[in-house]
Amino acid sequence: MKNLLALFVLVPMAAAADHRPEFQSLIEEPVNMLDIAMLRLQDFIIWTKPFMAGEYHIAAQTGRQRHVDINAGYRADDGVIHVSASLFDAQSTIEQMEAGCRRVLSMMRINIGKGLGGLFSHVDGSFHPSVNGQPADLSGMIELSCHVYGGSTSERRFSGALPLQGNEEMEVLSVD
Repeated sequence: MKNLLALFVLVPMAAAADHRPEFQSLIEEPVNMLDIAMLRLQDFIIWTKPFMAGEYHIAAQTGRQRHVDINAGYRADDGVIHVSASLFDAQSTIEQMEAGCRRVLSMMRINIGKGLGGLFSHVDGSFHPSVNGQPADLSGMIELSCHVYGGSTSERRFSGALPLQGNEEMEVLSVD
């Protein structure tokens, strides 16, 4: 019993021990729910990259698999998390690129939309975003875009965007 008591006394003391200065600053740095949501979103993106490449390939009917790079970032100037899929496809027609982007954006909308609440909560689900005490509508916080690059100069050939939720169709942003 005395050994067990000693364990309960010593463990908190070890946990409160001084850390190396490099670690101390990390321990003291606060983390907010946006930081956590962005990490979760990046993990989700890494998991879905091969799937999205296949979706582009199927919809564009290119006969070949395409690599896709998906990135997410929060921009404070417009208060929106932007999730963009970038592909390199020098041989497809604009119509094939548009079909591929529509499919990728549609699948991103479905998959990210399903897990939206989980992005912005604690592991135990105890935190729910709110504004003035009311549940927050997070759907307007994320915009999706797809960009296809190709040609000899790797210039952008097609771009489209879609809000995370809603019934809107893909907005074509640019076509070359």
